[in-house]
Amino acid sequence: MTVTPRTDPLGHTVRVPELLVSLKAGLHPDHEAIRIASDTWTRQHLKLMGLEADWIDVFVSMRHEHWPCRVYPRGRTDRVRHAADLTVCVSVCDNLMTDMQRGLRPDRSAAMSAAVLRIVAGEAAPADDPQAVMTGRAWQALTAPMRPRQRARVCAGVRDYFAGEAMAAEIHRTGRRLTVEEYLPVRGYAIGARPFTAMIDHVLGLDLPDDLLDSPDMQQARELAVLHSALVNDLFSFGRECREGQWPFNALGILHFHQGLSLQEATDALCELIADHERRLHHLADAVKETPGRHPDLDAYLDGIGEFIAGNVPYHYFSPRYGGRGHVWDGHTTSGRATFLGDRLRIEP
Repeated sequence: MTVTPRTDPLGHTVRVPELLVSLKAGLHPDHEAIRIASDTWTRQHLKLMGLEADWIDVFVSMRHEHWPCRVYPRGRTDRVRHAADLTVCVSVCDNLMTDMQRGLRPDRSAAMSAAVLRIVAGEAAPADDPQAVMTGRAWQALTAPMRPRQRARVCAGVRDYFAGEAMAAEIHRTGRRLTVEEYLPVRGYAIGARPFTAMIDHVLGLDLPDDLLDSPDMQQARELAVLHSALVNDLFSFGRECREGQWPFNALGILHFHQGLSLQEATDALCELIADHERRLHHLADAVKETPGRHPDLDAYLDGIGEFIAGNVPYHYFSPRYGGRGHVWDGHTTSGRATFLGDRLRIEP
């Protein structure tokens, strides 16, 4: 993979507005119990994988399990917990792949992807692969109660994630210059959010017919949430991705380096894109909610997609994954002066 680090934006400060237009974020009431259960489960499995104690401590401190508590604030507790375990598994995979790209570990990317895809296809996890066993247990606990078409939507999202990773790798390898318009459809694959938007009805315990969930309007609503989450991630990950040479697969990197906008102009354009995706979901949801004779659970489902968008934003402020090791969010600062650093985005009022 060809990487060209760009350190010139690091240390520079821009103004960032509020990232939510009208949606309000929630938090699952059982988030602390979910944290305790998930931390124990995660540490047990990571030790079996032979990972170093410091790696495990840093990983757990990133609070990956907190993300489902933000994006599913009204979810059934057991299902939010199972979604948290799957989130942890995806994050372990992502972090280990990053280690491999840095040359810190032997490259097992192909084997990891193949093992996960076999599990998703219904095969048993290889008993001699602790990471696959961990993923298999999380997958089974989450998807066992799903209807076949519910499970199929989530499976398709997982396959899209690995396809998106391959697309991103090819873009880095070839040095292809994307426009934002070309980038967004590919980013929808690689962000890894599709499995989690696909399971919103399951986590909330809603009984919607599959034909309705597979309709063009519902697919568009879920994809707006996926792309919103990707664009928010691009803002918070920009400094690290500049340092690591991953900026060509980042909307802010494309706007700044390829399109020639100043860092502030590029940030303004990115934040407007984020706001536009929220507004488009709002307009779509309003139109659908005005449909006579609609399914009684449809409004709650559309609200759940809005909650997904809204919850993803404060998670980025909250997690040391984006704020840096040891970061503690004050719970209030969501706009102001943002400084891009090589390991974090620092935001101050």
